[in-house]
Amino acid sequence: MTNVPKVYVGVDVSKNNLDIFMFPAGKHFRIANSKKEIKRFFEGLISYYAVQIACEATGGYEKLFVKLSKEKSYPCWIVDPRRIKGFITASGCKIKTDKTDAQKIAEFAAQNSQSYEAISKTKNQEKLQSLVDRKHDLTKFLAAEKTRLGHPSHALSVLSIKKLIKMLEREIEILDKQMSKLIDSDAELKEKTTFLESIPGIGRPTAALLVSH
Repeated sequence: MTNVPKVYVGVDVSKNNLDIFMFPAGKHFRIANSKKEIKRFFEGLISYYAVQIACEATGGYEKLFVKLSKEKSYPCWIVDPRRIKGFITASGCKIKTDKTDAQKIAEFAAQNSQSYEAISKTKNQEKLQSLVDRKHDLTKFLAAEKTRLGHPSHALSVLSIKKLIKMLEREIEILDKQMSKLIDSDAELKEKTTFLESIPGIGRPTAALLVSH
């Protein structure tokens, strides 16, 4: 390894593309978020000693890259986006591009390689997070529809808005039931949720949100 350059690899993930930055080598790549392109990238990475690879958690778009990196025995972190955002803010960087995000993720990996604890979730935790995130989206949509309901310009649409509000409330209720059923079926999730629910003011929905994230 003495003659092989050490690098920390940061990956900014989107649905269709991966922006990859190798620090301190300064190399940047944009590849398709596909099995073929990712495998080709790892074939080229053998010219370096990849001390650590890191990518943001993006709701599932990172899973293929993480899976293939593990198959190649590369150490790969899935990092909470809030930690990356905080790191970028602390660094004073005001440029926001996919390339700079990938660079900052790589720098984060380099500076935290000895102390960072990567995100590790079970399948049930991932399922719970998916349900929680979906509820969050519908709740925002519901709030917007309730605001429209009282706006004069939407007077002719009141019936339609009320109908949609009922549908959204019904979907949110279904999601709550699915989350509760999932939590009750998993001993670890159940234990954590029960502990949180013992705190005054925290109910099942809030506990599910905290446990999932």
